[in-house]
Amino acid sequence: MSIQQLGKNAAIYVGFEVFNKALPFMCLPIFTYYLSPADMGKVGGIAALLSILAVVVGLNVHGWVIVAFYREGRESLPAYIFNAVLILMGSASVTTMVLGTANLLGFHIGGLTFSWHLSLVLVAMFTFITTINLVLWQAEKRPLPYGIYQSVQSIAGVVLSLYLVVEAGAGWQGRIGGQIVVAILFGLASLILLSRRGYLRPQYNWSYLTDALRFGVPLVPHS
Repeated sequence: MSIQQLGKNAAIYVGFEVFNKALPFMCLPIFTYYLSPADMGKVGGIAALLSILAVVVGLNVHGWVIVAFYREGRESLPAYIFNAVLILMGSASVTTMVLGTANLLGFHIGGLTFSWHLSLVLVAMFTFITTINLVLWQAEKRPLPYGIYQSVQSIAGVVLSLYLVVEAGAGWQGRIGGQIVVAILFGLASLILLSRRGYLRPQYNWSYLTDALRFGVPLVPHS
């Protein structure tokens, strides 16, 4: 890749990143007008919990997928991604059982019911799939699909949240609910895109699973 192309790609990534970070910030005055300080605190707490769940559920396996992309090439990558999804399903199931047990014992983490916990686990799952889709575009040196997809998701999340909070009067549930719906929809869309691009191949491989876990699990405390 030439220096000019590298600079162009970097500028595209930076531009989309600035937009994606600025959009929620610009809408913050609207949310603070319609949501109480307690509601905003609830939203912040749930966002923090979701960040933790994303690490626990994803186990940093998306990084292993990129290593496989450069180490093995595209030919064997679909099997790697399929086994990464198997790990995702297993970790999400274990996390769900832990949260369900905690709720049964009276420990409502974040002051949330189990239905909210289940929704957040689903968000973590589908965010993981979207992340794989995005990092593959990065590895393929395709910044435009990467940036457009991410920006459309950001816009959709903000618009739906604004509608639920402002028009429907759903409070903090609307702010979080909008993000949950959009994350799941774009995760499903990412799964379809991965399949259509030939990046999913049902092929169970024990060595792939153990290799992915050896790569990702030690990074969990750091994350």
